[in-house]
Amino acid sequence: MNEDTNPLQSNHGESRRSNSKIIWAGVLLLVVLVSAFLAYKWPFTGVGILPLTNNQQDMIPSTDSNNVLEVFYYTTDNSSQQNAYYKIFKVSLNLEKPDINTHSFTIAGRYPSIITDSWKKNTILFISNSETQATVYSVDVSSQNSQPQILLTIPLDNNKDERVREARFVDNGTALAFITADGSGRVENSVLDIVSLKDQQKKENYLLSEKSPLYAGFGFLVATPDSKTIYLHETGGDGGLIWSQWYKVDRTTKAVRKLGKLPPIARGEDNPTASAFSPDRTRLAYADFSSAVDPADLNQEYRAGYYGQCLTFNANLLQKYASLGGTVMVQNLNTGATDEVFRNLSYQDNYCKNVGSRIISLRWLDNSHLAFETIDGVYALDVNTKQQQTLFTFERTISPGEQIRPSILFIQLPFIVFSDHSIVQTNTNKRLESVSREAQRGNFFVLE
Repeated sequence: MNEDTNPLQSNHGESRRSNSKIIWAGVLLLVVLVSAFLAYKWPFTGVGILPLTNNQQDMIPSTDSNNVLEVFYYTTDNSSQQNAYYKIFKVSLNLEKPDINTHSFTIAGRYPSIITDSWKKNTILFISNSETQATVYSVDVSSQNSQPQILLTIPLDNNKDERVREARFVDNGTALAFITADGSGRVENSVLDIVSLKDQQKKENYLLSEKSPLYAGFGFLVATPDSKTIYLHETGGDGGLIWSQWYKVDRTTKAVRKLGKLPPIARGEDNPTASAFSPDRTRLAYADFSSAVDPADLNQEYRAGYYGQCLTFNANLLQKYASLGGTVMVQNLNTGATDEVFRNLSYQDNYCKNVGSRIISLRWLDNSHLAFETIDGVYALDVNTKQQQTLFTFERTISPGEQIRPSILFIQLPFIVFSDHSIVQTNTNKRLESVSREAQRGNFFVLE
């Protein structure tokens, strides 16, 4: 073989040198073309998608490779007049394998409420109200085919139309906190009760409100890790208007206090807000788009697919509202100090700034890092250094005003679970969409 090769190299030396020049010229041209393509496809902050940082690997919090993501969804059959039939499925991250039906059971009562965020790992709650009592059930989702267990039975005053509205575990799962109230249209006498599951004679109760606004009611937000402080919300809405008030319950001082200026009140569907408590419950991050726009500057013609009205087509208005953009604020819950950590100034040349520039959803990655979502994608943000990093981008949009993005349901890097029943793996950019009949009508949840 060497004999055949050496003469070939000797006889065609000049030809090879010429070919080398052609090859190098081709390589150089390819580099130029690729660079031009990337410059074209990768937009800048002022136009759309946020840029990547140079030191991505240093910014993202380390993740436990042994911590496997487990996503579930449940379906409900309320066709029976007496009972509700539930199925729980575990999502298969392998496209070649179907989702697994892990649980099937019946809960007494036609319309029980289900609580997947029970504040206890691997456990979901059901509340079934009858005329004279409410029954709270628990289901251990980590144990396949486990059945509901009665956790607590609560007597009710039927003359007042009393109902148990919400429930959560507190004190490391040894006690149950629940909210009772009278009436339906206008809720009255809302009370927070806490009962020890080891000794049900040990009880606490806190009067929250004698009368709530129309169509409003109380619900849980979060509790501190030691359960000594519980945050609640009183939220309602009607005709596109939303009203909300947050409360702080201090179990040490027995005080119930309204939280002023929290949350930023959403102005109907035109100004949605998002908020999230840090894992240690010392900080609250919230997104706001409350910058005032003169009604005279709005286009009065409604266009399907848009979030409310857009600016009138006038170049001067783009300059007038150049600083308009969704903001991410972080408040220290101990001191009340509030800092703006990010302002979304993308799509400055788009008249539908309330869509292109708003923050869709927020989630904490740890006590120092936030994940926030815009119409373009999901980004990580260090709230101390303001450093940003791209985690995932949606396909490019022609007009952001006509796009509705799913919100982040849960994030456990490298996975992001969205409200449209899709799961993204950020390190591969693969997107799994659950298209089975059960998944499409199911309610997704992740056990934290």
